[in-house]
Amino acid sequence: MKSILKVFIFLLIVSPIISLAQNRQGGWGRNSNYNRIYDTKTVTEVKGQVVGVEQVVPLQGMSSGIHLLVNTGSDTISVHLGPKWYLDNQSIQFTVNDKVEVKGSKVPLNGEQIIIAREISKEGKVFTFRDESGIPLWAGKGKGKSTR
Repeated sequence: MKSILKVFIFLLIVSPIISLAQNRQGGWGRNSNYNRIYDTKTVTEVKGQVVGVEQVVPLQGMSSGIHLLVNTGSDTISVHLGPKWYLDNQSIQFTVNDKVEVKGSKVPLNGEQIIIAREISKEGKVFTFRDESGIPLWAGKGKGKSTR
């Protein structure tokens, strides 16, 4: 009976901790539904001018992310960078009229084509958001295997 009680108390203590750890990245974790959208087979490069910088919630239940609206001359495309909490802690700032070169995965999301950025060049500086296989830098070097 005492061992059952100990197990029960242990589970009561550990369960909220596990839940918090899973949610601490606000839906931006390494194997989240959003991050699994990145497809190395659809990596493309575009050049253009930033015409908007916005906070977005890419999928229901996620925390805010930052995206750029980039006019390529023939189209304006939404370029998703990453979670706001991550970008707030980087020496990265994008503003309207910045000229950028974007490399990332062009994929459908919520009925439109977007680019999930792997890296962006601006004024000779390269800002990297994901590795070659699409794993986000904010997710750390976890032990999970990528199927990309």
